[in-house]
Amino acid sequence: MAQLADAGDLKSSDLISHVGSNPTGPTILYSETRMIVVKIELWSAITGKVSEIGRMYIANDGTTHGRRGNYDVKVARKGSNPARSWNDIKTTRVGRVEDYARNAYSVWKLVHNAIKSSYPEWK
Repeated sequence: MAQLADAGDLKSSDLISHVGSNPTGPTILYSETRMIVVKIELWSAITGKVSEIGRMYIANDGTTHGRRGNYDVKVARKGSNPARSWNDIKTTRVGRVEDYARNAYSVWKLVHNAIKSSYPEWK
């Protein structure tokens, strides 16, 4: 598994913002390697097989600096190959975490907020 960068390590200099012809708003092009990848594996006690059962990508959008950050979230389709760039991710869900106090909490709070934003129907 690739090295996991702490959310506080992601800076706007790692991102390239570009306004495209996307009718839903600006297209954000992210660096190839500067995102958090949350990978969930099942390690079977019966077969010994290791299977990936979930993957989520979290990327700082570069719109804030310092102690707070805004993050875009993508939940990958089951069985999709690991993406090397933000635009290559095949998604089932998207979300957004805004005004996150990245220096005040561990990365797990960011993951928690990312899940909540991607699955708003889960209470």
